[in-house]
Amino acid sequence: MRDASDLTLSLMVAWPFLVDGLFVALWYHDSPDVARELALMAVEIQFITGALQSVTNMIASRQRPFVPSCGTDVAADDADCTGRIRYRSFFSGHTSQAFAAAATVCTTHARLPLYGGGAKEAAPCVVGVAIAALTAAFRVMADLHWFTDVVTGAVVGTAVGTIIPLLRMRPNRRARTFAVVPYGMGLALTGSLR
Repeated sequence: MRDASDLTLSLMVAWPFLVDGLFVALWYHDSPDVARELALMAVEIQFITGALQSVTNMIASRQRPFVPSCGTDVAADDADCTGRIRYRSFFSGHTSQAFAAAATVCTTHARLPLYGGGAKEAAPCVVGVAIAALTAAFRVMADLHWFTDVVTGAVVGTAVGTIIPLLRMRPNRRARTFAVVPYGMGLALTGSLR
């Protein structure tokens, strides 16, 4: 189950880059600008999701479900039982990353007619959410996370994977402009994030 969750996570995280960005936007639609924006947005989403998960993981230090079996015949891998990984259960990184990618796919297809528009845009969303849900189920079945770990991961990943594309794909979005200006005896950074 652990290997299966690694595989489904890899498929989901690669989708916004490879399928929507490189294959559909760049190759099929011949739109390097859209492909670049989709790829950069996917990187940003995965980075923010990973950062939130890592910080929460270290602060919470929740024990993984397999830890009580450490030292018995049915014990997990010895490295898992002795390393820091045993206290990195809350919240699931695999689940949050997979749901972030699925939400990215859903939001992107709701805003851009990558597959020609209409009902065809719903198919990648449904498949993406199914793969993300499988990732979450595999993490629980592998005894690596509690149910609440994957639910929280799904909520956080979905939120990040929805909010970032909505912010970046706003109509009439102004370019981000920054400038370094003199301020007192030093310098200041000014600009707009709209």
